[in-house]
Amino acid sequence: MVVNSPMARTVVVTQIPSPYQVELFNAAFAAGIDLAVVYVEPFDPAREWSAQTIKHPHWYLSRSSADCARAITSAELCVFSMYRRATVRTWINARHRSGKAWCFWGERPGATQRGFAGRTFRQFSLRPLHRTKVPIWGIGQFAIDGYAREFGRERLFINLPYFSNLTRFASARNQNRDGRMRILYSGSLTERKGVDLLAESFLEVAKRHEHVHLDVLGSGPLEQAMRETLRSVGARVTFQGFKDWDALPKAYAGADLLIAPSRYDGWALVVPEGLGSGMPVIATDQMGAAIDLIEDGRNGWIVKAGSRDALTKQLDEAIQQPDERRWQMVQSAQASVASHQLSDGVRRLGEAITATIAEFA
Repeated sequence: MVVNSPMARTVVVTQIPSPYQVELFNAAFAAGIDLAVVYVEPFDPAREWSAQTIKHPHWYLSRSSADCARAITSAELCVFSMYRRATVRTWINARHRSGKAWCFWGERPGATQRGFAGRTFRQFSLRPLHRTKVPIWGIGQFAIDGYAREFGRERLFINLPYFSNLTRFASARNQNRDGRMRILYSGSLTERKGVDLLAESFLEVAKRHEHVHLDVLGSGPLEQAMRETLRSVGARVTFQGFKDWDALPKAYAGADLLIAPSRYDGWALVVPEGLGSGMPVIATDQMGAAIDLIEDGRNGWIVKAGSRDALTKQLDEAIQQPDERRWQMVQSAQASVASHQLSDGVRRLGEAITATIAEFA
């Protein structure tokens, strides 16, 4: 239910009430941050998440554009985390002309439109950001580097990635004692996520290591192609389908290694979730969370994106680790996200709000 309340001091404009954003915004509001959110749409038909319980003040552009506009106009700080909708670009321009505090918060630019055409579109759509020194909140250092290159480094950059309640992953963990080594993939079954490379790599290492098993969580257009590739080792592959947000900790419990082979991922919350579950993570050098959180050889490994050979080699090495070394990496994985909990996200959001408003004082 939409909350009717006075206009909030800070208003965030974002696409949909995704589980991880709702979780952070609910926690921030409960902690006393004067926060409200404008959601452009109530859901994304391409996403399978169930509806979230929203406990912070919020509005939907698709249902009440006038209320959304009033919220944005009245807020002391407005945080835009999208720009593709024409109405949102109008709000950005109006907010910029007003002289009141605002900033942009986003994943690394170029996720869907790369190259010259993509940069041109972003610079046109975000002209106020391009022509001024308005603060940018980057979802990880990967994002900050991208925005600094496109929009200039002479401004306040704040590293504010996605956060979620990782304690639920740690508490769900159980020890796998059936003799198998369980490798987990969790995400959409798409080319961008690199699942075609995963299937080819697992097929190769499975021929050399009979105790390995692959659990695939997720759905998508490449599922059938993956099944065909893995047919000869199908007895050691389980396709579990889509798992909703609340079901993930149990689905991760007992897995030994998380593999995230994305060709590109602005952040990839699956990385801190895997680390929080006590799994070393194999991820790529084109993933924001991997760049921020993985220390190569300590809590996981980073491989070259798009390289099947690099992925296969690292997967093979990870499988062959002695038990003592594997246990050290389990402990390092959980320790590496000790300061990436939901409470840390609330604190850092509050600090970002304060620092951004100070830029306009």
